[in-house]
Amino acid sequence: MNKDQELSLIEKLLDQDNLDTIVLKDENSNPYEFEQVAIIPNDGRLYCILHPITKIEGIADDEAIVFECTEDDKLTVVEDEDLNLKIFDKYYELIDQQIKRRKK
Repeated sequence: MNKDQELSLIEKLLDQDNLDTIVLKDENSNPYEFEQVAIIPNDGRLYCILHPITKIEGIADDEAIVFECTEDDKLTVVEDEDLNLKIFDKYYELIDQQIKRRKK
């Protein structure tokens, strides 16, 4: 792909070779920069865990945020605490699986 072709947000998230940060804007068009932690499929939907690089009020430096990837190439913050926990549990399961594979 040449540099003139812009990847969609979802394409960036799914591209394992893409190490670029993700920039999202709030309702006032203020940009916030994130690094990707993981993509987690769950119940036919796609979620991503992003760690904010830009300081966000109420989010500690060691915290990450779960977003749902929508069909219109947008990310929506997951506010349901049970769903957040479920997505993080799946993430930890994936990490455990990777560790076990490396030990073999």
